Amino acid sequence: MFKQGLNPQKLKIKHILGCQNESPDYPDTTDILYFLVESSNLKANKEAHLYSDDVISRKFDISQERARHLMDVLVEQNLLVYVKDTNIKRVYELKENPFL
Repeated sequence: MFKQGLNPQKLKIKHILGCQNESPDYPDTTDILYFLVESSNLKANKEAHLYSDDVISRKFDISQERARHLMDVLVEQNLLVYVKDTNIKRVYELKENPFL
C-alpha cells in the first residue's frame, strides 16, 4: 500500500537540488519514481497512484517504449504494479514509497 510523504534524508542529492535533468542518463528509474511519488503526494483522489507509460513519455520527452521499459524495471523492483493495457498505453499503480 502506498503511503504519502517524502523524507528528505531518503532523497538523492540530484532531486533535492533539482538538477536531475542535467544528467546524461536522465531520466533513470529514480527520476521516474521521484516524479510519481511527488505527483501522488499532491493528489487526493482515488486514482492518484495510477500512471501510464504515455504520461511518463510526455512528461520526460522520451519514447513510450523507453517509458514502458523504465516502468517495467520499477515493477521488477516491487515499486510499481502492472494494472492493465489499453489500445494506446500501459497502466501501472504506485505500490511503495521508498522516500519515507
